[in-house]
Amino acid sequence: MSSSQDIQFDPSKFENNVNDDPDLKEFDFTIMSAWSDLELEVEGKTLYVTHSFLAMISPVFRRMFKSEFKEKEAKSNNLPDKKYEDVLTFLRWTILWLALKVTSKRVLNECANVFS
Repeated sequence: MSSSQDIQFDPSKFENNVNDDPDLKEFDFTIMSAWSDLELEVEGKTLYVTHSFLAMISPVFRRMFKSEFKEKEAKSNNLPDKKYEDVLTFLRWTILWLALKVTSKRVLNECANVFS
């Protein structure tokens, strides 16, 4: 079985209202979740993310959060040169890619490595 078959995830649901699907709420960057600790302001709209997620997927954010840039402790970041739909699409496809990489077989293999 390929890893993409392990997780049943339909990316076309992103085209629908994500708020109506409880399975996708954790992937909805347009609403604040219990995990959100950073707001990205793009074209007057807010996207809710975590510092750790951005640091994991972007070397630029990783450097900002590790160095003495003001963004390190910021609760909000303005992205003036970006388009809202581009940033939202990037976040959604990145989280989808990460979700597909975490398969039950891989998790079991990692657990076996840790506990062996």
